[in-house]
Amino acid sequence: MYNIPNYTYPNWYPWRGFPLPAQYMPPHLLRPQSMYPPVDIKKLHQSAQKYQELLNQATLLVNKITTSPSFARNLMDAAQKSNQKKVIELILSTGITIKVKTSFSPDGIKVDLSNAKHEGDCCTIRLALPWYAH
Repeated sequence: MYNIPNYTYPNWYPWRGFPLPAQYMPPHLLRPQSMYPPVDIKKLHQSAQKYQELLNQATLLVNKITTSPSFARNLMDAAQKSNQKKVIELILSTGITIKVKTSFSPDGIKVDLSNAKHEGDCCTIRLALPWYAH
């Protein structure tokens, strides 16, 4: 066999129709081909920065709950009474400046903090804070 660069082998060559052992394969067919695009960390870096903002906002709420028993009591009371407006008001009083969505049950409260501009966009973090153990 001649190793001619950029030569297109005809269909009747054996390696076109079925696999052959490596010693019979032309060298350019033996090189591994990457299935993945080149690494670009730009989007990952942006996502991490957005999550860092969310973590800072979540820290405001968690710190308030841990340092103020009266705040924790008011939050739990409003949630147990299904007073959504009061729950949001209390959460925002901690200094949180991003979108807040809550849901609660007799077992606890879930707080979703989001700095996403559109549905499904980055990023949202959920705090699930139980107050009754099973």
